[in-house]
Amino acid sequence: MSREPSVIASDPDISAWVAANAGAGKTYTLANRVARLLLNGAEPSRILCLTFTKAAAAEMQERLFRQLGEWAMLPDAELRARIVAIGGDAHTSLPRARRLFAGALETPGGLKVLTLHAFCQIVLSRFPIEAKVPPGFEVLDDASARALIAEARQHVLEQAGIDDGPLADAIALVVRETGEGRLTGILDAALGGDRRKLERFLGTTGDIGATLRKAHGLDDGETTQLIASGFCSALAGEIETLREIHAWLSGGSAKDLDAMARLAPVIAGLAEPHGFFLLREFLLTGEGEPRKTMATAKLGKARPDLLTWLTDLQARYCTAAERHKTARAAELAGAALTIVDAVRRHYRTAKRLRGVLDYDDLVIETRRLLHKSGAAQWVLYKLDGGIDHVLIDEAQDTSPEQWDIVRRLTEEFFAGDTGKVPRTIFAVGDEKQSIFSFQGADPAQFEINRQYFDEAAKAAKQQLVNQPLVTSRRSAPDILAFVDAVFSGEEARAGLTSSGAKIEHKAHRETARGGIEFWPPLSPDDGEETDPWAPVDAIQSHSPVAKLAIQVAGRIEDWLKRGARLAGHDAPVRPGDIMILLPRREPFGGEVIRQLKQRGVPVAGADRVRLTEQMAVMDLIALGRFVLQREDDLNLAALLRSPLCGLGEDELFALAHGRKADLWQALVARRAAHPAAHDLLSAMLERADYAPPFEFYAHLLSALGGRQKLLARLGPESADAIDEFLSLSLAHERSHSPSLEGFLDWVERGGTEIKRDMERGRDEVRVMTVHGAKGLEADIVILPDTTSRPGGLGRHEGLLHTADGPVFPLPNDQAPAIVAGAKAAADAEMLNEHRRLLYVALTRARDRLFICGFTGKKGAGEDSWYGWMKQAAEDLGVEAAEGGMTFRTIGTLAEDTLPPAARPEPQEALPGWIHKPAPPEPATPNPIRPSDIGAVPATASPLGAGASRFLRGTVVHALLARLPEIAAEERRRIALGFAAAQGFGGAAGEELVRETLAVLDHPEFTAVFGPNSRAEATIHASRPDLGLKAPITGRIDRLAVTDTEVLILDFKTNRPAPHRAEDVAALYLDQMALYRAAGQAVFPGRRVVCGLVFTDGPRLIALPDDLLQAQMAGIAARLSR
Repeated sequence: MSREPSVIASDPDISAWVAANAGAGKTYTLANRVARLLLNGAEPSRILCLTFTKAAAAEMQERLFRQLGEWAMLPDAELRARIVAIGGDAHTSLPRARRLFAGALETPGGLKVLTLHAFCQIVLSRFPIEAKVPPGFEVLDDASARALIAEARQHVLEQAGIDDGPLADAIALVVRETGEGRLTGILDAALGGDRRKLERFLGTTGDIGATLRKAHGLDDGETTQLIASGFCSALAGEIETLREIHAWLSGGSAKDLDAMARLAPVIAGLAEPHGFFLLREFLLTGEGEPRKTMATAKLGKARPDLLTWLTDLQARYCTAAERHKTARAAELAGAALTIVDAVRRHYRTAKRLRGVLDYDDLVIETRRLLHKSGAAQWVLYKLDGGIDHVLIDEAQDTSPEQWDIVRRLTEEFFAGDTGKVPRTIFAVGDEKQSIFSFQGADPAQFEINRQYFDEAAKAAKQQLVNQPLVTSRRSAPDILAFVDAVFSGEEARAGLTSSGAKIEHKAHRETARGGIEFWPPLSPDDGEETDPWAPVDAIQSHSPVAKLAIQVAGRIEDWLKRGARLAGHDAPVRPGDIMILLPRREPFGGEVIRQLKQRGVPVAGADRVRLTEQMAVMDLIALGRFVLQREDDLNLAALLRSPLCGLGEDELFALAHGRKADLWQALVARRAAHPAAHDLLSAMLERADYAPPFEFYAHLLSALGGRQKLLARLGPESADAIDEFLSLSLAHERSHSPSLEGFLDWVERGGTEIKRDMERGRDEVRVMTVHGAKGLEADIVILPDTTSRPGGLGRHEGLLHTADGPVFPLPNDQAPAIVAGAKAAADAEMLNEHRRLLYVALTRARDRLFICGFTGKKGAGEDSWYGWMKQAAEDLGVEAAEGGMTFRTIGTLAEDTLPPAARPEPQEALPGWIHKPAPPEPATPNPIRPSDIGAVPATASPLGAGASRFLRGTVVHALLARLPEIAAEERRRIALGFAAAQGFGGAAGEELVRETLAVLDHPEFTAVFGPNSRAEATIHASRPDLGLKAPITGRIDRLAVTDTEVLILDFKTNRPAPHRAEDVAALYLDQMALYRAAGQAVFPGRRVVCGLVFTDGPRLIALPDDLLQAQMAGIAARLSR
C-alpha cells in the first residue's frame, strides 16, 4: 500500500526536499514532521525550524503547539488514530505522546521556531567577539535603518561638495553624463532592494575599476579617452584621404553636400578632444545607426575607391564606438559604485558607533563568521552540538547568503556514519510562489540546493527523498483546472520553475463546485473630457478605474444584501469571504475601498500603507511643524482645514484673504470667530517648549480630544496610523534625545509602513496586494487590475546586475551590448516574477474567481495577466450575456439566495468618562527609611589618636561579615591570620579576635550568624495599624528566621560603643524599632528580636522589646504631625 506523499515527506528518519503546490499543506507537513521527530525521541531543543517571516514563524509555532496540546487531551483511541494518520507508529507510547506538549514548552531553550534573521541574531549575540560585532548590540528597526542610511547619504554628498578627490569626481561624472535624477535613482535602489547584491560584490572586490573593466570585456587601463584619442590619432595619418573625400563630395547632389558639411568639422577638429564625437555625426544617424549611404551612386561610380574607404571607416568607427560605449558604461558603473561604497562605509561606521546592526547585517555577519578561518570551526562545533534537525519553511524565498548559512550549519549532518542518531534536513517550498526578489529571494536556489544536499546525502550513503506535493487542499477543481490552463504554454509558464515542467494540480476537494467569471476590460469612452477643476491626482468619475470599482462594489453589495450563498456552502457570503487582489495598490485600491464604504460594506483599509501618506499622520506632522515654525502659512492653512481645527474652505478664505500679517497673527486677531482652533493651537504652542514628542502628541490626542476628531472625519482605519505614530515617538525617545524637530525629521526620513493583519476573523472585505496575500485564502477572489504590465518593465532606475558585476543602466541608444543584455535579462526576470505573482493570486481562491480589468486608450498591455488568462478562458469557457456585456464563465457560478443575515446589534455607546483625561493619581508618600530617620551621631576620626580604633573597627566589621560563612572550628585560625595581615598581630590580634568571636557566639544571637542567616537583607512592609502612612523600606545587616523568632542585627562601624541598651542613641533605637515593626508585618506570629553590634569594641547589645515598643510609639506620634 503506497503512503501519502505528506507521510513520506514527514518521515523523521530521512532528509526530505518537498516542492509543494499552493494549498498543498506545506506548513501542515512540516508540523507533522516535527511531531514525528518528537515522537521518535528527538530533543525539542535540538530541532531548528527556520522560516521567512515573523508571521510565518508565529503561525508555525501556533500550529505545532495546538497539535501537541490537542494530543495531551484526546482519548486514547482518537490519539492513536491521529498519530497513525500522520505516519506515526501505531504502537507509540501514548503517555509519551501526551507529554510532548509540556516537553516542548518546558525544555530550556524550547522548540526553536525562528526566522533566519532571528537565528542569526542569536548566533551573533552568542559569539560577538569571534564575529567582531558590538557585544550587546541592538537590531535597528526598518524606520531607524532608513533614517540612518539617509543621514549617511546626505553626509557623503555634502562631503563630496567640500573635498576634491575620487568621490567628488565620481559624483560629477554621473551627474554630468546622466543627470541628478539618475544618481538619485541609483542610490535609492543601491541602498534599498539592491543592497544585498552590492554587498556581495563590494565585499569581495578590491579594485572596483579593474574588476568592472574586466566584467565589461575591456583591457586593463582601457578608457573612453584612450579609445577616442587612439582612434582619432590613427585616423590623423589618413587626413589627406579625408580632405580628398571632402572635395569629392562637393561635386555631388544636395545629400552629398550635406555629408560634406558634416565632414568639414571632422577635418578641422580631428585632433581636438571632441573629434571622436564629430565623426559620429558624420558617419552615424541621430539614433546611432550607420548611415545607409555615405555618397550618391553617381559619386560612387566615379570614385569607387573612396566609397570603399569611407564604408570601411564607418565599420571601423562603429567598432570603436561600441568599445567607447562599453568603456563609458564601465566608468559610470565604477563612479556609481564609488559613491555607493562611500555611503555604505559611512553607514557601517554610524552603526558601529551606535552599537547596532540592521537586518541585512545579521545575515552578512553570520555568514562571514561561519566562513572565518579559525573562529568558524569553533563556532560550528558549538552550534553543531545543539542541532540535529533543520527544517526550512517557504524555502523558495531564501537568498543565496541564507542558503550558505544553512549549508555550513548542516555540513556535519553528511559526514558519514558518526554513530549518532540520524540527523536530517527538511526543506519545503514552491518556486512558483517566489515573489520576493526585492528582498533577495532567488527561486533558482531551491533547485540548486536540492541538488547540493542530494549529492551530499549520496556521498554519505544517506537518503534524501525528493517528494512533490501536488494535491491542493484549498481550491475547487475548476479553479485548479483554470490555473493549469493559464500556465499550459511554455511562454506562459516561463520562470515558474527551474525545470520548466508542466504545471499540474490535483484537488483534494474533488466534489467542490467552483467557478470563474471573466469580465471584459473597461476602456475610456470616446469624447470624454477631463474635469479641469478636479485635483490632478484624483480619479475621474467616468474613468475605467472608477467604473470598474463601482461594478465590483455593486456586485459585492448585491451578494450581501440578498444573502447570496455559494453552491455547496451552508452560510451566506460574508464580507470576510471576499478578497480583492491587486498587483499594485493604486489606482484601483483606494477607489474600490471608497466605493465599498459609500455602500456601507465592511472593508478593511489597505493592507500596507506608508505612514507619512496617511491623512491623520499628515495632520499630526503639520501640527508639529506649526509649533516649530508658526510663520509657515501654507502648513498652518492645511492644519486649520484638518479635523484638529475644523475650519471650512470659506472660513479659511475669509481668515486668510486680505490679512496684514502671517496667518497665525490673523487667527490670534480673530480668535473670537474660531475659539476652538485658537485654543488648541495655543495650548500646543505652550506645551512644545517642554514636552517630549510622545507627551506632546499624547496630550493632543487624549486630553484635547484629537483622536476623537481625527477618527470622526477620517474613519476608524486611521486608528492604526495614529497608534503607530505614537509608538514611533516612544521608539525615537529610547534611542535619541527627545526633540520634536528631530522626531519629525526621523519619521519623514524613515518612511515607516503599517502592515495590517488581514486574517479573515475581522469579517471585512480585504483589499490587498498579492504580496500581502501570500499564505492567505478566501472563498471569493476578485482580480480587477489585470491589464497592466509589470511596473518597472523597461524602466531601470538602479544598477543592473550580471554574473560578472554591476552595469550602469544607460538609455537604449547609448547602451553597449553588455548593458542591453543586462536590461533584457532584468526585464525577463521581471516578467517571470509577474507570472509567479499571477500564480499566487489565482491560487488564493477557494470557490470563486472573478477576473476583470481596465485599460487606457491603447488597450491591454503586452505581457499582462489579462492576455495570459484570456487564452485559457477561451479554451475552457462559455459566453454569457448580462446587462449588455458579454461575460465568459467557467465551472459553476450558481448561487442560492437566503434572507439577509441578521445585522449585528449596534454597539453600545462608550461611557462619557472614557473621553476624559484620567484624574491625577494620589501622591505616593516617600517610604520611611530606618537609616535616615534622624541625625547621625558623631563617628570616630580616622586621623590622629583615633586612627588605630578606626582601623580596628573596620577589621572587626570585615570579620563579622565573613566569618559566619566559615566552619566554627576554622574561624579563630582564619581570623588571626586576617587580623595580622591588617596590622593586628600578637596580643592585639588575639584580643580583637576573642572579642569578635564572642559576638558571633552570643547565646541570644547565635542563629543570626548561622548557616541559614542572610546578610544585607532587604525588607519592605506597611504598618498602617501603627499610624504609619508610608511603607518601611530598609536593608538589614544580618537576618535570621527560625520557627519561633526573627533575629535582626545591625552593625555600627566606628561609632562609640555604649555599655547599656538605655544609653544607645535615639537614632539607633528609632531605626531598630522600625526594623522590628517591619519584621512583625513580614513574619507574623514570630517574636522579633533586635540587637546592635558596635565594631568599636566589638560589643553586641540586645535591645529589649519594651524599649523598642516605646520608641515606635514616639515615631508614630512624630510622623503623624
